[in-house]
Amino acid sequence: MNKLSQLSFVQAFNTILTLAMIVMLSGCAKDYVPKEQEVMDPEADYLTKTFSPLLERTTLIPASFNYGNTSTPVTFSILNIRNAGTGEPASELTDKFPVKIWSQSYTGKEQSLAEIEAKRTTEYHSLFEVRDHAGDFVFWGYPNSSTLVQSNPQPGYLFDVKVTNKGGTRYFRDMKLIPNKPIPYTPSNFDHTSGMQLTPYTTIGGLLNVKGAKTRGYISNVQVSFHKIIPKDSKIQSGTSLTFRFFDTLYNPIKLTKFNTTKWATLIHGFNPVWKADSTSGPAKIDSAIITYQVAYPIPLITYPTAYTTSDGTQALAMFTYSRIGFGGLKEDAVISFPFSIYESGDWEVDFWFKDDVPQFENN
Repeated sequence: MNKLSQLSFVQAFNTILTLAMIVMLSGCAKDYVPKEQEVMDPEADYLTKTFSPLLERTTLIPASFNYGNTSTPVTFSILNIRNAGTGEPASELTDKFPVKIWSQSYTGKEQSLAEIEAKRTTEYHSLFEVRDHAGDFVFWGYPNSSTLVQSNPQPGYLFDVKVTNKGGTRYFRDMKLIPNKPIPYTPSNFDHTSGMQLTPYTTIGGLLNVKGAKTRGYISNVQVSFHKIIPKDSKIQSGTSLTFRFFDTLYNPIKLTKFNTTKWATLIHGFNPVWKADSTSGPAKIDSAIITYQVAYPIPLITYPTAYTTSDGTQALAMFTYSRIGFGGLKEDAVISFPFSIYESGDWEVDFWFKDDVPQFENN
């Protein structure tokens, strides 16, 4: 073998030897890389430990759990929920009750009450729950739960939360649940502690270019009241109706045709509007002072922006509008915007009272 061949052989041998060592060393290195371990951070904690949802309203309470270095997934569970005053188990919060949940997505484009209800189903849940892996608390809006559950100013309830993963388990004890009295609708003047309405009326602030017939100035005082009615019209399904009415300063009904540019068909996400006069004289639309819709409760059905809600989807938004010719032949468009919510099912009526001056509907 000549010198050139010997050199090539040595180089090839060294190359193979080097590759073999690299492979061997890399295999050994894998054995010494520490495996990732699940961790339950001892500093993990809840940022909020007292919760005060409103009774009879389904409320999602976002998790305020500070994970720190805790590994996910984590499982949450509520333990030992008890009366804060007596220490007795709170079966009213652990018993199962029928509640409505969405089985399909609500879009705001449903064309009937039946279509909406077909997207909801009934399940049985404890009134107070925690989502297993998200940690959010859910307080379910079961009707008449205010007759079962303690509320402010009573001491409420204490409960513990178990948080666990493969790295360990921690317990967070003596967290507090102090529900507030139900508020059936907004805007309103209810006291959260007593549940009493402080005044029979609330005011409306969404007035644009609404001028008074007497003062010629801009109207600012429109008082609004909510109350339940017992419908006499068999066309309206009991417990699923919403009625609107307007009154002048002397509480005489105002014909709804005065609101001559209002889009009544899309005023709210309601169906089958029924027009009625304020007396038994007949249902002729031209004399109508009452309009009633079939609706599904709560209003709005979910917090989601639609054509019938405020921009953030938290409230329904009814727009009552009219147009007239003012001085100088100029067209004047007026808007009464009414953001509202109704959380309690029933046959509700909303009355608007122009307390100080009635709008100038007629042309100048």
